[in-house]
Amino acid sequence: MFDAEVKEFPFVEQLPKSEKGRVRKAWDALVELRAAYKEHGLLVPVRLVPQMLNVSRQRVDQIINAGHLKEVRPAGTRFITEASLKAFADLDRGCGYR
Repeated sequence: MFDAEVKEFPFVEQLPKSEKGRVRKAWDALVELRAAYKEHGLLVPVRLVPQMLNVSRQRVDQIINAGHLKEVRPAGTRFITEASLKAFADLDRGCGYR
């Protein structure tokens, strides 16, 4: 389904120009997200990671910057790969390092 281009759907041509642009933008974001999923597997929104790791948002950014979590940005939205999240959770972290 995502292999098609948005212009292949007949209803799009009937929309006003501003709506066509919004539909195309949303479609492009879905295509980009699907490609990232194919490459990286399950993607977790960064905003959910602090709850999952029981740390602050700032700490998540530090962990990303330290290279322990892999961040990808399809369509400009921040995600963490499931594989890197699992690898980080499996680390034997000492007290104070989460």
